[in-house]
Amino acid sequence: MIKKYIFSTLILVVFSLLVGCDSHNSEEKVQSKKAYDFNISKDNITVSGISSGGYMATQFHIAHSEKIAGVAIIAGGPYWCARNSISRALSYCMKGGNGTDPNTVSDYVNKSQHGKIIDNVANLKNDKVWIFHGANDIVMANSVSRAIKDFYTQYTDDKNIVTVYNIPVNHGMPTIDTGISCESIGSSFLNACNYDAAGEILKTFYGSINARGEANGQLKTIDQTAYKDAQFADSGYLYIPNSCKDNETCRLHTVFHGCKQSSEFIGDDFVKGAGYNQWAETNNIVVFYPQVISSKFTPMNPNGCWDWWGYTNEDYSNQKGPQIKAINSMIDEISGVQ
Repeated sequence: MIKKYIFSTLILVVFSLLVGCDSHNSEEKVQSKKAYDFNISKDNITVSGISSGGYMATQFHIAHSEKIAGVAIIAGGPYWCARNSISRALSYCMKGGNGTDPNTVSDYVNKSQHGKIIDNVANLKNDKVWIFHGANDIVMANSVSRAIKDFYTQYTDDKNIVTVYNIPVNHGMPTIDTGISCESIGSSFLNACNYDAAGEILKTFYGSINARGEANGQLKTIDQTAYKDAQFADSGYLYIPNSCKDNETCRLHTVFHGCKQSSEFIGDDFVKGAGYNQWAETNNIVVFYPQVISSKFTPMNPNGCWDWWGYTNEDYSNQKGPQIKAINSMIDEISGVQ
């Protein structure tokens, strides 16, 4: 009887030790999931993008409106414009003309919401929307950019929508003094126009913010190799202000580059020159720059554009789309959600 008692006691002790070890290991695993030495405010995560990146910014905003509080679109177009058609993308969605058909888009949004492949559009009501179209843009028709507002006014209070159509820039990202001349097109698609688009975007999202400073924080490359099916480059970029350390709470802004504007084409010129980092440094904003790659065959994406017409699959504009899934996963990782 005594032997049985001693044996049972030993079993309990061993079991307790094992459980204790498992609990300790679980705690270590949870702690190790926090990849960065800062905290992200979950209430004010925002996105912006230029050209194909503008389309992607809208797509991600609509797909994950519960998570995203603001969107800025530069030289882009409205949600679900191409409708999984490259010919429509190259025609109406760039050149304009008849074809907005807002009822068809609303039907698609309602169906997607019912199918739980986009968040509830009621989340959009108080979101900030900043829409920019260059007065000298020869690539995207002005009517296409104006259709963005037509789309958002169905779901967002008009007072939250800002439109800028009078800056004499071609198809590019307007900066104060970085890039080619304002009326030119090409190179890094950064245009020196004495206009700080990045600053105007962040002021719209965050209200009264500190003046821009020197971008002397950390520009970190981050691993994207887990997202090959999304046509991602091996690495993306993360700008981390010096103030965002020691578990400081910071904001997160994601920027989607345009076609021929990724690291594959111009290195880190866009990441360093677009103007976001200078504002981020003085305002506790972490900036995420995901990167996609080009493909000449399958899928056909020779200019390294974000998928806004369906080259990854027909779900490109909702939560099931490979690129939207990848971005959402990476934002969660940066935010410490997983």
